Parts: sequence; structure tokens; C-alpha cells
Amino acid sequence: MRGEQREKRELDAWRTGLVDTALAAVIGGAVLLAAFTVSGPGPSTADVVLITAGSLALAVHRRAPVVSLVFTAACMLGYVVHANPRTSAAFPVIAGVHVVTRAGHRAAAVGVSVVFLVGFLLASPSGDGIERTLLLHGWFVCAGVTGLIDKNWQAYLRQTEQRAAEAERTREEAALRRAGEERLRIARELHDSLTHSISPARRRPRRHPARGSAPRRRLLRTRRTAAGGTVSDVNRVLIVDDQALMRAGFRALLAAEDDIEVVAEAADGRQGLELARRHVPDVALVDVQMPVMTGIETTQLVVFAYESGLVTPKGAQT
Repeated sequence: MRGEQREKRELDAWRTGLVDTALAAVIGGAVLLAAFTVSGPGPSTADVVLITAGSLALAVHRRAPVVSLVFTAACMLGYVVHANPRTSAAFPVIAGVHVVTRAGHRAAAVGVSVVFLVGFLLASPSGDGIERTLLLHGWFVCAGVTGLIDKNWQAYLRQTEQRAAEAERTREEAALRRAGEERLRIARELHDSLTHSISPARRRPRRHPARGSAPRRRLLRTRRTAAGGTVSDVNRVLIVDDQALMRAGFRALLAAEDDIEVVAEAADGRQGLELARRHVPDVALVDVQMPVMTGIETTQLVVFAYESGLVTPKGAQT
């Protein structure tokens, strides 16, 4: 189970990394396209390297968001100082500000934004530098605001999932508690049935030994049958339940009676069938839901073995 979960996490991380790389490549491609379509000479090799490196650095923003933003801003600021491009050169930095703000590093996002805007203003021509810088300032503010919204939305989703998981866990615990109470009620009813209905005429008052004396040993009483044989007055009981606590509870309840003897315990239906054939009990307490073989199947097979004569009751002795 843990191996499957680890493989699933690794697969999800690989898919997420692939998507982040693709988005970073798209952003870098948009900046390169804008650089090549501008009038005049195209970007130099150094400009292409700066744009590519700065854009692809966004692919690792989940593992190192601040480092990714600082590296991207440095590369794109170098490109701005060297080539004095359009405002499209700020696209990778704007994307980095968004993801860093979403990660909770607002101070780093604000600091990098201010440094990039100042550098862009100083590198721009005096004619339209202020106008383009103000435009970029609005884009950076939008990136920060959307990052905060995304962060709050993700926190809301996590809280919703946590509450749903807690509600599901509470329902499961309540169901288990109700099942335990029901099993205890059934155990008490079975105890009453065994002690008061199976052999009421054979019960005798319990005699407690005197203080300091050794406990008496249980005597197995027998009675003579019409055929001349003898039958034990002790009811032999087989307990079949997959929960050890329930088996111990049944045994503790039944062991307190003189005319009831627990001959064996089984943890599943198949083991219960084997023990029933081996010990041939008078009564079998069988749980319904069990692994390997259900209680209904086990009971049907045991009844078939008794009715077909494959099993002979041990209580009859000739």
C-alpha cells in the first residue's frame, strides 16, 4: 500500500514538473517571438540565452520559488539593459511574482518587483520610459493580487478536504462503535440463550469454595440415554469470529457457566469448519462477516456434515 502511494506521488510530481516546464517554455517562446518581430535588428545570441534561461528557471518554482524568481528577474533585467526591449520582457518576471506570492513569500515578490521596475525605468528611453514602467507596475500588482487569491483558494480547498476527511473518519468511527455495541448486544443475548434456554433443567446452583481452600475442579456430568449410552450434560461450544476481542469476550462469558465448555476458537470460516469436524461441538457461535469464508457458508457446510453423517457427535458414548 505504501509502495503504491509512493509511486502515485512520484507520478504526480513528474506530471506537475512536465506541466511547469511546458508553461515556462510557452512564456519564453512568447518573449522570443516579441523580440524577433520588433523592427530593427533581432536579438543577439546573448539575448536569446538570457530569455531562455530566465524563462526556464520558472520550471523549478515549486521547489525553490524565491531562487527561481531572483534568477528569472536577473536574466530578464540583463536582457532589458542590453537590448531595451518591449514590455513583453517582463512576462517571465510577472509569472514568477505570481507563483512566489502564491507560495507565501510576499516580501520577496515585492522586493524583486521594485528592483526590476527601477532597472526597467533606468534602461528605457526618456520619452516613454515612465509610461511603460507604470504599465508594468499595474501588471505586477495584478500578479501579486492573483497570487494572494490563488493562495487563499488553495487554503480553502485544503480545509474543505480536511473537514471532509474528518467527517468521513467520524462516520467510520461511529459505524464501528455501533457495530461493536450491536455485537456486544448479540453476545449478551447468545449468553442468555445458552445459559437459560439450552439446558435449564441441567443447571445446578454454583457452590463457591470456602476461603483459603483450593478451587474445585469442574466435573463433567453424564446421563444415560434410551439406547443405553451416556451423554454429557456439558454443552460443547465452538466460537468462530475474526476478532480476537470478541472471541475472548464470548469465552469469558461462557466459561462462567458450569454446563458450558468452549472447546475451540477459530479466526475465520475455513478454520471454524475444520475445528467443527475435529471437536464436533453441540453449539457453534459463528460471525457472519469473516475473511476466507463467511459465517453463512461455514454454517451451511457444518450443517451438511452433521445431516449427511460425515460427523458423529462426540457426546454419545456406547
